[in-house]
Amino acid sequence: MFLCPSYSVVQSGSDIDDIKGFGFAYTTHYVGNMGPIGINPTTNTPYNVNTAGALQGSLAADGVLPFLPWVQASATPIPAPASITLGEVTDGTSNTLLLFEVSWQGLERHESSLRAWPRGYVWNSDATCSKNVANPMRTVKYNGGGNYNNISMGSNHSGGCNVAFADGAIRLLSRNIDLSRVLLPLASRQGGEVLLEF
Repeated sequence: MFLCPSYSVVQSGSDIDDIKGFGFAYTTHYVGNMGPIGINPTTNTPYNVNTAGALQGSLAADGVLPFLPWVQASATPIPAPASITLGEVTDGTSNTLLLFEVSWQGLERHESSLRAWPRGYVWNSDATCSKNVANPMRTVKYNGGGNYNNISMGSNHSGGCNVAFADGAIRLLSRNIDLSRVLLPLASRQGGEVLLEF
């Protein structure tokens, strides 16, 4: 359920996840959609993103599984995580990403790219269980500091990446899908974008 059979790396590479007497804890190849980072192509305005004090890349706020579904201007006080309802997915559940794969060859080249799945979020730092949608598929790996939340979705499947939509549908999205006109709008739950066929 947490691992894709097409990707052989199944354990965390982070020293924090080295469990005495067991070894490295298992990772996950599927993460939640925090939301898009970039410009809404319909309104030409930036998507909502939490940036205050961000250490591993911003935390998007317009997805289905963000830490916060709104922008908080300050990192203090630390907010409690919040959730959204299906009714707040106003772009439609069949047009909004819920989960996507992060399991492509080369991602593991930095030992901390994959971490134990229960680590969750650290407010305005790293998000193990959800990621931003900020880059085209299979283009951005963890650089060791500052971009962990922006690792690209992707898989070892020929031609694309498996995703789940908020309505429960699972699809293989093309690796060549347009970032600005299709992928970012799919990551937004309430942007009102006009979607091209995908």
